[in-house]
Amino acid sequence: MTLQEFRDVLLTVMEAVYHLEGYQEMDDEYIIWQETGGRGFSGDNVRCETVKQIQIDLYTKKEFTKTVDRLLEALEKNDIAFEEPACSYDFNTKKMRYIIECEVV
Repeated sequence: MTLQEFRDVLLTVMEAVYHLEGYQEMDDEYIIWQETGGRGFSGDNVRCETVKQIQIDLYTKKEFTKTVDRLLEALEKNDIAFEEPACSYDFNTKKMRYIIECEVV
């Protein structure tokens, strides 16, 4: 899966999707995603597969948002491996921040 295809999966959940940086004053809910690492697999001394590690941050003012469920469903539907979300309060944005670590091939 390319990074553009990954972005397109996120866009099925909501329109407010940003790569690396978001504009916190724009939306009550938005997603910022970024690559955090990766590794390659080789066969016969040739790189044949790459796994990209990606962090998704969903920011929201809604306490029990359904967006988390829609996001996890979209990841699962597209065979994207992910960890269960961690939630914290972001004092800079005054919003809840759901962090989802995932990997794509």
